[in-house]
Amino acid sequence: AGSVSLIEIEQLEQRLSTDLASALRYEPGVSVPTDAVRFGAGSISIRGLSGNRVGMHIDGIPVGESFAVGSFSNADRGSLETAFLSRIELLRGPASTLYGSDALGGVLSLRTLGPAELLAERESERGGRHRVVSDEGRHWLTSSVLAGQSGDLDWLAGLAWRTGSERDNQPRPGGLRSNPADSDGRTALFKLGLDRGWAGRYQLQAEQLRESVDTDLRSFVRGLAQYASTTDMQGEDALLRQRLGISASFPYTLPGLEQLRLQLWDSRSRADQRTLQTREAAGRTPASLRDRRFVYKDHSQGLNLGGEGRFGLGESQHWQVFGLDLSRTRLNEHRDGLETRLDTGAVSNTIIGEVFPVRDFPPTTVQELGIYWQDEIRFGASGLSLIPGLRHERFDLDARPDVIYLDDNPGLAIADLQASATTAKLGARFDYSDHGQLFAQYAQGFRAPPPADLNIGFTIPAFNYTALPNPALRPEHSRGLELGWRYSGAIGSTEIVAFRNRYTDLIESRVNLGRDPESGALVFQSQNRAAARIEGVEARADLTLPWAGFGTQIAAAWARGDDTALGVPLNSIEPARLSLGVSYDSP
Repeated sequence: AGSVSLIEIEQLEQRLSTDLASALRYEPGVSVPTDAVRFGAGSISIRGLSGNRVGMHIDGIPVGESFAVGSFSNADRGSLETAFLSRIELLRGPASTLYGSDALGGVLSLRTLGPAELLAERESERGGRHRVVSDEGRHWLTSSVLAGQSGDLDWLAGLAWRTGSERDNQPRPGGLRSNPADSDGRTALFKLGLDRGWAGRYQLQAEQLRESVDTDLRSFVRGLAQYASTTDMQGEDALLRQRLGISASFPYTLPGLEQLRLQLWDSRSRADQRTLQTREAAGRTPASLRDRRFVYKDHSQGLNLGGEGRFGLGESQHWQVFGLDLSRTRLNEHRDGLETRLDTGAVSNTIIGEVFPVRDFPPTTVQELGIYWQDEIRFGASGLSLIPGLRHERFDLDARPDVIYLDDNPGLAIADLQASATTAKLGARFDYSDHGQLFAQYAQGFRAPPPADLNIGFTIPAFNYTALPNPALRPEHSRGLELGWRYSGAIGSTEIVAFRNRYTDLIESRVNLGRDPESGALVFQSQNRAAARIEGVEARADLTLPWAGFGTQIAAAWARGDDTALGVPLNSIEPARLSLGVSYDSP
């Protein structure tokens, strides 16, 4: 009943989509923030919330969470291969009973091609496709997919290769032009299915993405403050993502149960980022080479058990969806570094006062349990439907500080966490004609404090500032209301939506708390915002123009966010945006 976008493979190909940003360019209220200096595409932003507040899934398997600290460490979620996508489903706002209410911003669900889809295009037992796409000549994507079927067995294999270079940036006054970069990414996808009819369908799927980016960070050369003596800086970033899934689905003919699905999955990601900074002598500080390294690992395993079915009750028709989600995630992060004096060759593991190696939060294990139910109820021929939903979630966070963390953060209070909540959703839809529809939705959200906010700890003696953990952080809660209108007819489709989301205890990471009166250090700590509100209006249209073969795509969004307790605006809200596209299909 809420605002949901489905982008099918035909639309992805028409838009010449090479990444998430181009695939989502006509989605109002949605953006993909990009770091033009070094790290590229970041996590998707939906209605003013981004990062780990947006749920991201590929074939039902969650994408690992992001973490960033300082100028040289950023493990984000923007590097996802889009060459194999068959569909993108986008849910806006805290309205997901099925995917988890911790996705306060919304959910991005990606589906990859299956053998049946590729073979249906060819109407044969063997098929494939090969694509080469370029983005302004700076980025190239080459992909090949093959599929086959023999009796009960079907399979699909795909390879994608990306190469690219830097963006065209404007230098700062007196600075060097752009940051030359070379990127190379390779992704492999494999699926094997066995269809036994009434005995069920079984599938094995595996995917691996490996990406490397080398960047000449000229924008830091002769920069401000600590970079004034920098004569050269190089970034070497590597990313590895792997996912493995085994699934089974069984058909049933029972009232209220037509299909039962089971999925077991294992997902791993590793970001390894190295920064080489050459500094000239300045005053009593000798020339040196600083070699920094950041490693972030996310390993999760889980189980999804779900069912769905239809049944009638009096004059109403019901479509129920229910299930259970279990997952266990292990997070591990560390930074390392060496500084070599260029005059003597002496090597030290201390850089600007930090003694490496260090951890910014202790190794952590997070276990999650989710139980959900949703029912779509149609009331005869009235055109009215109600969609109630419930989800219960439990989070258990277990932090295990080791020697590295304790040596760097002596005496800090480390907290474990147990949090749970039951959230509700109620949607309504009214089909007032064959082409028009009104809809409304109320939804609640809940998100436990993340490990990097709960137990972060680091100190930079040279700059006299420190980040402290906050064991008193409270879970985030949200309440969202959405009203909208849809129309679909001969001239195309259009939708207008107004929304208002209220948040309590929204967590702001690493807030500047001022100087510690005893040590004089500048203190940063994650804090709960008492209350916040984000509201806005979104509109989109996909229309046929009066000239044969021509069409237009329009998307517009306006939003406003405020900390209602302090009376100040939220800086995560993007300005109003209008996107306009024109397409032509040859008759």
